Amino acid sequence: MHVEVEILASPEEVRAVVLDFPRYHEWHNAFIAKIEAPPGSIALGGKIFVTFVDVRETIHATITCNTANEFRFHGSSAAGAFTGQHYFKFNPRRYKVPEDGEERPESNPPALSTIFALGEEQTGWMCFWLEDQMPMEHAQRQQRFGAFARDLKARVESLKRGR
Repeated sequence: MHVEVEILASPEEVRAVVLDFPRYHEWHNAFIAKIEAPPGSIALGGKIFVTFVDVRETIHATITCNTANEFRFHGSSAAGAFTGQHYFKFNPRRYKVPEDGEERPESNPPALSTIFALGEEQTGWMCFWLEDQMPMEHAQRQQRFGAFARDLKARVESLKRGR
């Protein structure tokens, strides 16, 4: 599962909002209920606690990537039935699209916007059954991913306008 949205802000600005876990409740409530991160826990190998809106338990997750362009964690629930890598990617868009619609990369301009990607790669034994046997649940999760991306875009762009 994967969604993308273009956000009119730099990757650093988008990443700062995504990693500001205590403020999620101010701008989003459709997919991720909360993320708790003890001090120093977002380093590679650190532990965070993730509660999704559609899961009745808190997932204990391990940070598997934390770079300027990606934040990724691995967790499982229901005795390994649902296991996955969840990721947030912050890819700079460094070119302007002229009126004719043809993309012409510039020679290293500052990031004009960010292509934000949110996704997961599921590997738990129940994931494959869920996708095949419960397509409605899969569609609802896709909608929740999209809602998170749209909410993030609105939050980041409103913060940028407020400056």
